[in-house]
Amino acid sequence: MVSGLMGIDVGLVPSLLGLLAFVVLLLLPGLLVVRAPWPAVPFLSLAFWALTWGWLFGASREPFLRGALLSFFLLVLLRLFKPLDGRRPGWPTVLVLVAAALPLTAFFLWPVCPGAEMSFHSLGARLLVWRDGLPSTYEPLAHWLPFGAHAPALPALAADVSLLSGLPPAKSVLLVHQAAFGLLLIGLYALLVRRLAPPEAALAAVLTVALVRVPTAFAAFGDGGPLLALAFAVAAAAWLGPGGHRSSAVAAGTFLGASALAQPALALAAALALGLRLRPWSDGSLARIRLGLATGVGLVLSAPFLWRLAWAISAGEAAGLALAAASLVPAVAAVAAAMVVPALVRRCWPPRRPLAALGLAALLAAAAWSARADWLARAGAPQPGSPDYAAIEGVAARTQPLDTICIEPADGAGLWIPALAGRAVSPPWVPLVYRDEARAAVSRAAPASPGLAPPCVHVFSKAAEVPERP
Repeated sequence: MVSGLMGIDVGLVPSLLGLLAFVVLLLLPGLLVVRAPWPAVPFLSLAFWALTWGWLFGASREPFLRGALLSFFLLVLLRLFKPLDGRRPGWPTVLVLVAAALPLTAFFLWPVCPGAEMSFHSLGARLLVWRDGLPSTYEPLAHWLPFGAHAPALPALAADVSLLSGLPPAKSVLLVHQAAFGLLLIGLYALLVRRLAPPEAALAAVLTVALVRVPTAFAAFGDGGPLLALAFAVAAAAWLGPGGHRSSAVAAGTFLGASALAQPALALAAALALGLRLRPWSDGSLARIRLGLATGVGLVLSAPFLWRLAWAISAGEAAGLALAAASLVPAVAAVAAAMVVPALVRRCWPPRRPLAALGLAALLAAAAWSARADWLARAGAPQPGSPDYAAIEGVAARTQPLDTICIEPADGAGLWIPALAGRAVSPPWVPLVYRDEARAAVSRAAPASPGLAPPCVHVFSKAAEVPERP
């Protein structure tokens, strides 16, 4: 692997410190909400940290982060000092928590989160850590791109982990991405337990998340962001269900706002689905008030980033996103599976009859196979191989911070140079929302004469030497 310059081979102790920092961000300030059930705590906490990035308006993030955590810790002690009721969590709760923690094993096995778009998320997290605040553009790692139009929730949370623990941003992105699997499972459990018994809800949530293969099914919406957006959207559905109060509607609106920061298109689809599910036009004024309150809270809290998106996206980019999202067959199949699996689990539980036991065993086997296939597909996505890290480290050692590195467009290792070495590359990988800006940057940097060299000063080579262009 590589040494300290890029910080990917960080060792066990720094990884554990990064994991501890993320656990603290999961618990605070959610624990301060006294009446919040345990599944709501991580969503309340992470929504707060993601949304406050936009409301700092470029101010320094680390002092706010440490000061807020210190205040929350002192306040939560007042709650923890109260006598506990002594009840132990049941096995459904333990099953959900263990299953939610299992994806984190990748954090200790993989150096980075594979995928071209994950390299862009890691680039964003690196910039947030560098600036210790919200930058206006992706300079100097990507040219002419306004920051924040591309789903900033995942890199923002990863940057918080890095600012607290010193963990490299690319490693923090891997941690947050894998934790999003667990968040989706917890949110689905909170939604299902309103209609099913806890054992049925726990089994249904675990099997659904394993069978649906969310990253693959929702690939038309991007990589990384849809998983986190779905987790917050499902949590919003759980707390906006029938029988709730206005406080739960505010919590659901907070979750919708965080979902919009992770993937605006999915958050909009979730809001429309919630409106159809709650049927406020037929269930009376209370349902309309709660749905309107949740929508308003979500829009207000996510407004700073949605405003950036509105200014950055063009008609052509919006049309491209619509065409990309038109291939929704896997997503529709995933939603159908998410609705069918809980019904199957309910019919198979308890497994006292042979047919019920056989059906439950078949569901478990299918879930295990699907989880393995998802793991292998993720591990095979673009990422640097073992020989590539030395070459990327050589790039960082032999170039200046404002240099641009020439790479092959299909080079999976070269795409990671901005996130790992802190150098811009040409041609860069950009999401659809930045397609027009990337074309404009290429036209601005185009040489005036055909014989002149391209606007990059080094060529990325997988050899240890990185020769300069003549």
